[in-house]
Amino acid sequence: MSPRERLKCFRSSFQMKLFCVFTLLTACISIIICSLYISSEISENRSTIREQVQLLTRQLADSARLPLYAENRDILQQIADTALRAPEMRAVVITSNDGRVLAEARLHALSASSDVFSETAEVRSSPLSNSVESALTGTRDSSGALIGSVRMVRGANDLSRNTRRLFLISCSVAVGFWLVVSVICHLVLRKVTRSFNALVKGVKIMQAGDYTSRIAVASDDEPGRASLAINELANALLQRELENKRLAAELFN
Repeated sequence: MSPRERLKCFRSSFQMKLFCVFTLLTACISIIICSLYISSEISENRSTIREQVQLLTRQLADSARLPLYAENRDILQQIADTALRAPEMRAVVITSNDGRVLAEARLHALSASSDVFSETAEVRSSPLSNSVESALTGTRDSSGALIGSVRMVRGANDLSRNTRRLFLISCSVAVGFWLVVSVICHLVLRKVTRSFNALVKGVKIMQAGDYTSRIAVASDDEPGRASLAINELANALLQRELENKRLAAELFN
């Protein structure tokens, strides 16, 4: 049989159909798990970055309270420049309670399509005494007068890099898993279908009238028991053929 004919037989075989089903199912499962994992990691990373920006903004609001109350632009500008040194920070803006910008530090202009994390915190004067509720609960009293606000803008370049790296690693793991499962499925199916192929070959030999050949029984599973039954049928047909030949010889003699 030529390689082309073998390929044609393999493509139309039961083994090929099962192999395609298993590999496609494995590929779908790998894609779904990979997509869910990447989405979960991206969401968790964005949530972590957002919490970091919120924390930095609250810290900046605390450090800028006194100079903002006095509207000391020099100190506020120093605070803004220092806050801008944080990783991936793009802009820091400190404004008064009437909306005037008292200090501003930017790395570059942000486009409308930039993926950034922006957080604004109000700056209030500390009350002279804590309320009863804050004293009992231990929470911070924010009932002071509004003296301004601070705004911090953080870029997402590191998140994009981590997302690309996560995508490459996840896809590599998914492809590797798919290849391993496909190879295992191919080996298992080849071993399973080998018994069926031997069974079909034995039936074809019997159909040709050769009752002396026997199917090798390699296992005690369903194909093995079917092969054993066909071998017994071949023995019975062989004995009948010999008996018919003997009776025919006696009649002619």
